[in-house]
Amino acid sequence: GILAGKTLLEVRKTESVDADKGPQVWLIELHTRSNRVMSLLYDVNDRAWSRVDVKAGFSRFYRIVKQEGGLKSEERIKPTYDIGNMAALYERPRADGQWRRQTIPLAGKALDPLAALYYLRAVDLSKLQPGDAIRLPICADRRLWNMALRITERLPAQNIGCLKDRDCVVVEPDAEFQGLFERKGRMLIWLDAATNIPLKM
Repeated sequence: GILAGKTLLEVRKTESVDADKGPQVWLIELHTRSNRVMSLLYDVNDRAWSRVDVKAGFSRFYRIVKQEGGLKSEERIKPTYDIGNMAALYERPRADGQWRRQTIPLAGKALDPLAALYYLRAVDLSKLQPGDAIRLPICADRRLWNMALRITERLPAQNIGCLKDRDCVVVEPDAEFQGLFERKGRMLIWLDAATNIPLKM
């Protein structure tokens, strides 16, 4: 019940992938910041950016800069979907200031952890029951993950303190990668049942 900080999740604008050329993408930004009191105990200042294809919802670029407690990390991912050459360039800074680069092979279109939150809006969860799961191809932490998203329960949204007369779906990502937060243990996400918009994590 104590306010720890704020998170802003925002679609900033629509733009082309390469200047004025290429397909249209949404520029999405996530900023999580602990408040002054919590920052004395555990400072959090995370930012993530994703460019999501407007037509199909897959990822075209991803960058995250995490500062949580004593941890500081950064990664960038740039997928390429050329026929016969589907891969993602993964970059992470080394201690000497240079970037470590590697290529991640892709079998098809992929999502990044931030794009996946928006992609979920298009997934029909209404027919899924607790125990059911859907799978999402997520590119993060040096590889492509076939992440399972399991439905754990359905309940009125007012049970978590918001949206009277609405229902929510509780999902649990079966993710082995860190994603948007430095995470240990179980993560649960409460989604509005009608729109799949995240209400709580």
